[in-house]
Amino acid sequence: MLDQSEWKGWPSGKCEQTLAVTISQEEFERLYGLKFIRDHEPGLGGFNAAHFIDDQIGPVVIFKFDHLEHPLIEIDANVDPSVGIARLISVLGLKPGQYANLNVPWSGAAV
Repeated sequence: MLDQSEWKGWPSGKCEQTLAVTISQEEFERLYGLKFIRDHEPGLGGFNAAHFIDDQIGPVVIFKFDHLEHPLIEIDANVDPSVGIARLISVLGLKPGQYANLNVPWSGAAV
C-alpha cells in the first residue's frame, strides 16, 4: 500500500503535471488502496483526487477531472521531472501504453 499520510502541501509551494495514465480511479483504489475525495476547481470543474507520499520524491497527487478521459499525476515542482517520472513508473508498476509523459512533446498515442 502507498503512504497516504496527512497532506501537508507541496514542499516548493508549486506542482508539475508529469504523467497521464490509463489506470482508472477504481484500479488505483483496488491496486494501491488509495482513497479519493471529490472536489471542484473553479474554471476546471469537478474532479476526484488522491495523494500519497513517496519516500524519494515526496507528495504525489492523482487527479481525475470529469472533463478528461485519463487521470493526471502531479509531483512537486522542485523534483526533476525525469527522476519523478522514473520513480512513478517504478512505484506504480506502469507498463508502456499505460502512461504518457506530459513533459515532452506528445501525440497522445500512448494513452
